[in-house]
Amino acid sequence: MQAQDLSVSALLDDLADRLGPLIPRSETCDRALRYFQGLLSQCERKNGWHLAEWLGDASPDGVQYLLDRALYLPKSWTQDRERCRRAGIPDDVEFASKPELARRMLERALDQGIPASWVTGDTVYGGNRSLRLWL
Repeated sequence: MQAQDLSVSALLDDLADRLGPLIPRSETCDRALRYFQGLLSQCERKNGWHLAEWLGDASPDGVQYLLDRALYLPKSWTQDRERCRRAGIPDDVEFASKPELARRMLERALDQGIPASWVTGDTVYGGNRSLRLWL
């Protein structure tokens, strides 16, 4: 892991104080702070593998564990139940657009009391009027 500028360190300390009550396990809180530190670092690429390497982890598993995620399946998959079964996808999984999946993940976070005053997304999400209105 690389050295951080003192102002970033102060911001991370403040973030730790804010996140502490929201994340009951200290290990998870520590990992979240290290993840944010990686995002604020000079790490050239901010994806799971590069951040994990920057943090000194052997794989991105720990970084990805922090993130809520949902598998996007195209309609061609969800309409082919046999293909889904062979891939281990439960029968009750139906097609959902990427903006629908994003909304579900945001709802879960908000239901858990995780505060969010803004979100980001690319044009797939920003171009979805329904998601923008919900936000």
